[in-house]
Amino acid sequence: MDIALRRLDGDYYVAQADHISPQLVGDLSNSPFWSMSKTDGECSIVSDLAAHPSFKRVEGPWTVFGVVGQLDFSLTGILSRVSAIVADRNISIFAISTFDTDYFLVHKEAADAAADAWLEKGLILQDSE
Repeated sequence: MDIALRRLDGDYYVAQADHISPQLVGDLSNSPFWSMSKTDGECSIVSDLAAHPSFKRVEGPWTVFGVVGQLDFSLTGILSRVSAIVADRNISIFAISTFDTDYFLVHKEAADAAADAWLEKGLILQDSE
């Protein structure tokens, strides 16, 4: 299966929040891409917000690459293949899977090197929409 990735425009940040407030959700709703995860121990947010009153810590900026198209749940190895290519170049990622597809966050300063590595291994990079 050919894998195509699309680079999203803009800078993104990974943050920890003390709590989820209506204001935070409202601010996130204006972001073109965001994701939130909550466990017993933390709330993690990925968005284009560099700062917010409820953020405890922020890491970034990151560049986001998304797998183009809807991935069927029966497919295997997509996350592994994409991440292994950049791991071989000592480039770390932050991966997010959604119902439809997978996203890979790469530190902004390593984004071009990651893109080059994926291209060299036969992945397709599409322009952002």
